[in-house]
Amino acid sequence: MQTALSVQQILAQPQHTRLVRELLEPKAVSTRSALARELCQRLDLRDPNGDWRLATTLKALRDLEAQGFWTLPAATVPPPGAWNPTRLHQRVQPPTAVPACVEEVRGLQLIEVSTEEELKLWNELMIREHPLHQCRLVGRQLRYLVASEHGWLGAIGFGSAALYLEDRDEWIGWTATQRMEHLPRVLNMNRFLIRPQVRCENLASQVLGLCARRVAGDFERRYGLRPWLLESFVDRSRYDGCCYKAANWIQVGQTKGRGRNGRRDAGKSLKDIYLYPLVENLPERMGIEGSALVALDAASGLDAPGWAQQEFGDCELGDPRRTRRLVKIVGDQAAQPSGS
Repeated sequence: MQTALSVQQILAQPQHTRLVRELLEPKAVSTRSALARELCQRLDLRDPNGDWRLATTLKALRDLEAQGFWTLPAATVPPPGAWNPTRLHQRVQPPTAVPACVEEVRGLQLIEVSTEEELKLWNELMIREHPLHQCRLVGRQLRYLVASEHGWLGAIGFGSAALYLEDRDEWIGWTATQRMEHLPRVLNMNRFLIRPQVRCENLASQVLGLCARRVAGDFERRYGLRPWLLESFVDRSRYDGCCYKAANWIQVGQTKGRGRNGRRDAGKSLKDIYLYPLVENLPERMGIEGSALVALDAASGLDAPGWAQQEFGDCELGDPRRTRRLVKIVGDQAAQPSGS
């Protein structure tokens, strides 16, 4: 079956490259957004829902500019406060009677944000309750609401991956050329919110598992490209990352305090880097020889926080309390092997 071309591959075709240059030469378009809109209309670049692929086209234009295909108009920077996200402008109703453990949560599910009302709800949750108080995503985007019969429990957002990330790139083992080719298949989970008032054991790791099973298919349906790898960052001054480890994410290093484009940003804190492969043969798909993708040794697994939950948290013992007791016993024994 023939794979659909990405927008970048479409624009890189000679006839479309000539079209872009023709639009740029006589200044037929004055802004990058106007150019992307014109290309979407002329080439009928739509997503499966029939919407123009403006964000994807803008990113493809920037990527191809970096490869020397053309020179785009200067980026326009909106004045401070000009961006005005759609939102509810009132606090989202808090959930009620949320159980203490995830096994007892009724109707837990992810809802892909697809309507204007769902977007308002997602933005309101992020602006009011996420530590960053910011709802803006970069590049190709995918949003989910964490729903249950008890109410809204949280929200998640995916955007484009970091362009440069030293420890991630070393772990993958790709070259600069391979990174440029395959980076669109890496998604950054840059917003992960479990609402502050929700206290539910193992909920975060369960939601991460739901994401891992959903995101590849949803993203491919929306953008025509199937992701191979997820990345996320954990601010170690706030969180220990146990939910990621319990959900089988791999900690590969730490950020360097730079922004998405690799430039140092004094406002960026150092964060732990976590990765989650969505395919089994990631190195082969990327054409990597002698890959650095290796399994953790036994000692690393035993020393890692959340190891006991990761290994035994899914055991069916007839009662969730027995499972929690098993995880605690194993964790205690691993921490003190010579203890009584």
